[in-house]
Amino acid sequence: MSKVAKVAEVRNGAPSVVYCWGNMAHGQLGLGGIEEEQISEAREVSALNDKHVIDVTCGVHHTVFLLKTGVLYSCGNNDRGQLGHDKARRRPGVLYII
Repeated sequence: MSKVAKVAEVRNGAPSVVYCWGNMAHGQLGLGGIEEEQISEAREVSALNDKHVIDVTCGVHHTVFLLKTGVLYSCGNNDRGQLGHDKARRRPGVLYII
């Protein structure tokens, strides 16, 4: 399996539901306190429930979610502060308001 996270959005004219699978070693899938490093089946990112996710970008060790409101959420490896948070995030956390 690839080390890059995979993310899918499902929209029905309502807030999107975000699913992800792939490598979870750095929390880059945003699934929270899961100990598994590889997620082979799609799982819902519950931290983003009822949010209007309009775009997602995935790196090898992080993921960033853009909401319709302009708010960014990020999760994953934060060894050098690249997420914009004080510490690593296993669940998406608010990053910046555009």
